[in-house]
Amino acid sequence: MKKILFLSLVLGILMFSGCKVPESPEISSKCDTLIFELEKDFCYEKEASEQLDLRLCNKISRPEIIESCYMQVARGKHDLGICDMIVNERNKDECFRGVAVEAENENICHHISLNDTKENCYLEIGRIKDDSGLCDNIDDSDKRLLCIAVVEKNLDTCENILEEKQRQTCFVGVAEVKQDLSICNDKIGEQDYKDWCYNVVAVTKQEIGICDMIADQNWTGMKGLCYLGVAVAQNNKSICDDIGDISTKNLCILSVD
Repeated sequence: MKKILFLSLVLGILMFSGCKVPESPEISSKCDTLIFELEKDFCYEKEASEQLDLRLCNKISRPEIIESCYMQVARGKHDLGICDMIVNERNKDECFRGVAVEAENENICHHISLNDTKENCYLEIGRIKDDSGLCDNIDDSDKRLLCIAVVEKNLDTCENILEEKQRQTCFVGVAEVKQDLSICNDKIGEQDYKDWCYNVVAVTKQEIGICDMIADQNWTGMKGLCYLGVAVAQNNKSICDDIGDISTKNLCILSVD
């Protein structure tokens, strides 16, 4: 599941860039012989996350992948100092969140400046520790209820959320933690949220057939991400072959061991 979250993070930060790369001694890598730049960059990132070696991150050419690489190493080493090397504020906050979750230390969430990321930090650690009391750190009442509902796996708590999108998001979150497809079908009306729900349940249950229930059949959208997520969850590269978009397919192939 951590690897799936890592993939979502990589996809999410491709729109951001700007990371100062410190000087460091050169290190050889099996990735050095690869021809295509993007493939080589993802290879370096994967090696860096396994070896927890920043020098491999420094061999990456794309700034946005360098930042993602720093996040992986910081998370593995529980090192907030590496997060401070990241320039982009959102990516830095994601790094703090990743370290907090990996270390199961809610006190690190205080380092996060953006509210959404901070709230997710408390929610994720609350899930890990099975402690809905951590949700009390969230000021917004609807988001606090969402957190409690997901941590306690209590669908009824979602019904008390006033804002419609937050309530739909709550249903998705509870469906994911309960691995309950019926919640997607019975509780969620808006199609985008229903597709999102199918995605997270498919990945959690590692069932590729659920991906085909997604209404948006565009491979560059939710369906492609769903196939990619299940492929990684199953560690099954053959699923990548069924993806109709070449970019998503290549990312899938690179992401599965």
